[in-house]
Amino acid sequence: MNTNYTQHYMNQITATRVYSLIQISCYLLITSILFSCSKNDFNGSPGDAEVSVNIGMKYEEEDNKSRALPSQVNSPDNQVIEIPWADGKLLRAELKTVKKTRATTIVPVPTGMVYRVVVYNSNGSYKDQKLFTAGSEASAGNFILDGNTQYTFIAYSLGNQKDPGAAPNTALSASTVILSSLALTDTYNYAWLHVKQTVTTTTGQNNINLILKNKVSQITTTIDASTIGPITEIGAKIGGHYSQISNIKLDDGSFTPTGTAQSRNFIFSNLGQSKLSSAPLIYYNGSSTPYALVISSLNAGGTRKTDITVDNFILKPGYQYNLTITFVTSGIIVGDLIWAKGNLTYNNGIYSNRNNPEETGYDYKLTDYWNYASPESVLLPAMNTTFQAETPAIQLPLNDPCRLIEGGLWRMPTLADFESLGNPIVVSESGVENSILNGTQPNGTGSSLTDTKDAAGYIYFTGTDTYSGQPAKLKFFAGGGLRGAVTNNIPQSEPDISTFRNFDVIYHASDAQEPNPTGGLYGVPMELRSYLYAPPTFLTLNENSDKRFNFLSQRYVHTDLENDDERPRRDSRFPIRCVKSK
Repeated sequence: MNTNYTQHYMNQITATRVYSLIQISCYLLITSILFSCSKNDFNGSPGDAEVSVNIGMKYEEEDNKSRALPSQVNSPDNQVIEIPWADGKLLRAELKTVKKTRATTIVPVPTGMVYRVVVYNSNGSYKDQKLFTAGSEASAGNFILDGNTQYTFIAYSLGNQKDPGAAPNTALSASTVILSSLALTDTYNYAWLHVKQTVTTTTGQNNINLILKNKVSQITTTIDASTIGPITEIGAKIGGHYSQISNIKLDDGSFTPTGTAQSRNFIFSNLGQSKLSSAPLIYYNGSSTPYALVISSLNAGGTRKTDITVDNFILKPGYQYNLTITFVTSGIIVGDLIWAKGNLTYNNGIYSNRNNPEETGYDYKLTDYWNYASPESVLLPAMNTTFQAETPAIQLPLNDPCRLIEGGLWRMPTLADFESLGNPIVVSESGVENSILNGTQPNGTGSSLTDTKDAAGYIYFTGTDTYSGQPAKLKFFAGGGLRGAVTNNIPQSEPDISTFRNFDVIYHASDAQEPNPTGGLYGVPMELRSYLYAPPTFLTLNENSDKRFNFLSQRYVHTDLENDDERPRRDSRFPIRCVKSK
């Protein structure tokens, strides 16, 4: 045998054994340390249970159950009221319970918040209590109790850095009062929190979770005036608040409101901005009685109003609310929908509905004419494309620019929505009804016989103005369409070079490739749907005596190359008239 090889082999065995011994020694050392730490962590005697408390908090979860409510109240969890503001705008007040998923319903208590935990034996006799400060619980120590024994734990807090008061060291009963009274005048984040939980301990280390529940309401108000301008003055309050509660019970956290309900003021800061949020406000009214939001003064966008009352808001005890005030464009109710009065426009980063339908035509070519189903991440009126393009391909479901108005309240209309309007009444440029549409673009308001800048007729449908509550005309004017190359979202062709049927009333529908809902006509063949669509169209000079023409009776679909320049393609742009539910 080769002695060098034998010696090398023996060295390998020796090295392997030494390495294994080192591994075993390290394992025993680490295990010893872990067991030593475990033994040191337990501070009780054999048979005892050492209990540490993990504390969290939450508001009630939404029940979303329908129930009978006073008039004008939508539901306890989503309440919306609109009242006239100015210039066709409505002040929209929406009260919502804060929605939380189960993963986020429970939140940690803020550092520094003080809370007490009291322990009772199974027969209700007093056992122990401790005062904790969130973030420094270790200084108070853990509870040392009997193992394998049932206890009742009660935790409570004022939601701030004040001691909520020691519990009496007497037996727990339903009549035990922990606080004789508590003022709800300070704007704390939580105000009164309580939880009761039965736990059976085990011998050794125990960890229990106690989730404090809010017993009063919290409301935060946000005023968003980004559609009209900065807020320079605001004073707002809500009625029905009890500033003091009394006879606060230790057993279930219940209490009795004291005195007379009064108003509670919201506190705002950072005036001069177009969006403001109040400090969270603690609120309690003790019932489901509706109360009013009163805006004593508000100056937004240069318009100042006082003593605005928004009635019938319900705030349920134990829930967290957001009250959002926005300024939305009014519309015209026709059938089951509210139609915008004017076309969708984009200016300086803001999507909005025009208040005047007369603002239609090529004077608004850069802001009011939109491509169909733009795939771009930022939806702008002009999508980047080339002249008579087949790209970028139409992608459905489409990105809806109407959804970018006023928090997503609006949407593009469907073919069925246009069909539901029925046959319009046609008005000539001289204001004569049941006439023929002349096909002139109005390009704004003016002194013509139809109140347009350029003498133009229109079609209309009768409805109700959501601003005034009075009968109103839902008007559509000839606006035609545009086409041509677009680079960096800027059209490269002028309307007089690349116009598209400038004398017709043409509007986008979200499902413009589908056949008519009734009759099944004018659908786009599947092989052409990557770039063609057929928007609702009312043809000029084609109205006849029986008024059978409507938005869907003359949709324009080509399946061959004849009149190819008249096809709505990827580079074609038309106005949009948004709708929303009543």
